[in-house]
Amino acid sequence: MIQDYHVHTAFSFDGKSTVDQYLLAADAMGMDRVCFTEHFNPMGPDGVTDRMLPDMDAYEAAVRTAQARLGCRCQALMGVEIGPYVPAACAMAEEKLNGRTLDFILMGNHWNPGGKEYWISANWQGDTKAQAQRENMLHLLSLIEAMDAFDAVAHLTYFSRGCPYPDKEIRHDDAPEETDAVLRVLVERGKGIEINTSTYRGFGFFMPGLSVLKRYRELGGEIVTLGSDSHHVSTLGSGIQEARELLRAAGFSHYTLFRERVPQFCKL
Repeated sequence: MIQDYHVHTAFSFDGKSTVDQYLLAADAMGMDRVCFTEHFNPMGPDGVTDRMLPDMDAYEAAVRTAQARLGCRCQALMGVEIGPYVPAACAMAEEKLNGRTLDFILMGNHWNPGGKEYWISANWQGDTKAQAQRENMLHLLSLIEAMDAFDAVAHLTYFSRGCPYPDKEIRHDDAPEETDAVLRVLVERGKGIEINTSTYRGFGFFMPGLSVLKRYRELGGEIVTLGSDSHHVSTLGSGIQEARELLRAAGFSHYTLFRERVPQFCKL
């Protein structure tokens, strides 16, 4: 069975498909679980708060009623992807989510400390993969230390997506000390990492890839979720089976699902 734990609907500012469209497609594919993870950016580089927040009440109503309303076998779960711009935004995110019953919370870093958007190729301006990943990890570490209300970190090597060089993939040895610092904190606090399959569709590698996954395992990491980062129903579940094979190659015997923010370990 396929479960996808990183999916954006039209409740996200950049989502193209509805909850119902995803659930009907998931049912047709034989999927048994989809966890929606709408963007939840409490602050952006423009300094505006409540930036691109979803309508949480409407979102919850759509997800919690979808399976019964549509008569689907596939379970619909409710999550968010928190994208804090600075550590101060973490407390803001926790406050806004207080009282919400969520199944899964991803944290995703999309900027470096100066707000440089490395996911856009033109913004690299000669910077190396090592520089981009060091800044990514140092900034991510500051966010992790400022926030506890999350379950896993999304796309740990996110800037691979916009890398302008022929070898786009960012690996562990591009920033080993900074990456290890992040992985150790995640292990110590019982937090997971995600294998994001969105780059597999276009470039043939995952975020993160084998080198980071192996290191996370060596440091005692056990929680790994799988997500397509789909923004349109056409990419739902893409790369998930291949990501399971990557997990096996990294020495894992299981992957992780969440329900009401409690991890569930599933054999590969």
